[in-house]
Amino acid sequence: GLAGVAIYNSRLFTRLEVAQKRYQTLFEASSDLLFITDWDGHVIETNRAAEKATGYKPRISHDTDIMDFHTPDYSRLGAGFSNLKRMDSVVYESELLPRLASNLPIEVKVAQVIIGKQSYLQWVFRDISERKYLAAMQEDLMTMVYHDIRSPLSNVISSLDILAHQLGDNKEPSVKTLLSVAHRSAERIMRLVNSLLDIRKIEEGQSILHS
Repeated sequence: GLAGVAIYNSRLFTRLEVAQKRYQTLFEASSDLLFITDWDGHVIETNRAAEKATGYKPRISHDTDIMDFHTPDYSRLGAGFSNLKRMDSVVYESELLPRLASNLPIEVKVAQVIIGKQSYLQWVFRDISERKYLAAMQEDLMTMVYHDIRSPLSNVISSLDILAHQLGDNKEPSVKTLLSVAHRSAERIMRLVNSLLDIRKIEEGQSILHS
């Protein structure tokens, strides 16, 4: 019986050791910045990507908290990270605060992990600078649509209305047809532009009110 228990415990220890090595391999190979902390936010372990980006060496540095590397969103995390005790994970955006380089926009995902029967927090910092860059380009495009297309187009429609009024009933049928086509086409473009602006407002969480 004792031999059987010893063999079982040995196999269990081997499986645990293999699982920990597999986790450590994935942990180190990730291109994301990974941090392991206790429930007070004290950094216990990091992967190579995090050490390279922050210049932090967990085996050398001491008394370092996850708050030293970014500003946590406590509205999502809860006081003392309490929300993580009842949720699978919490995701929010922040900025990486490296010691030497400039700040970097990041997406932060935090989840509880069990390592050796002990509960810790795993923080994943993902670089979202490209996403922010594309969002800025979209913002610039919408600004261009608003200023460089919508305003001149309004002037075109107004000018066509004035021209049609000045010609009155004396204009030739062909001229009347051309003015009507131009006016309808300009109004169609204006509706398309307004639709694009409405989409932008929806994405920003704004309400759309049309009179």
